[in-house]
Amino acid sequence: MTFFNANGVVIPCSDELADQVKKDYGIKKAGVTITDEEWEAAGGLARIIGGKIVIGKTETEKKAEANAKRVCEIDRQLDVLDLASVRAVRASLAGTATDSDAEKLKSIEAQTEALRAERKTLKLVCIGK
Repeated sequence: MTFFNANGVVIPCSDELADQVKKDYGIKKAGVTITDEEWEAAGGLARIIGGKIVIGKTETEKKAEANAKRVCEIDRQLDVLDLASVRAVRASLAGTATDSDAEKLKSIEAQTEALRAERKTLKLVCIGK
């Protein structure tokens, strides 16, 4: 797959068509040439950023995507921890809690605090602050 930068627009061409495009439009060389496998791996994404053809996601986009994925994982872990605390909280409210229930709640709270702190830093990175 061959790409040309035509006044700020990415024009993708098959390798066969690229030679004809160069000839017809007086272009000396393509902006980028990649294999079909590389194109598939890039998710079929081609853009012009800073005057250059960029294939695939930028490092910033990859980082934001990884952060968003981690935020979702943290949210799932927080849900699991909330469910894990229900019995101990119920026992505490009923006045039947044991020392084990209190320790369990302290442990769960420490885990949730750590996850929330991590989530906060990831969210800040995601939105560029």
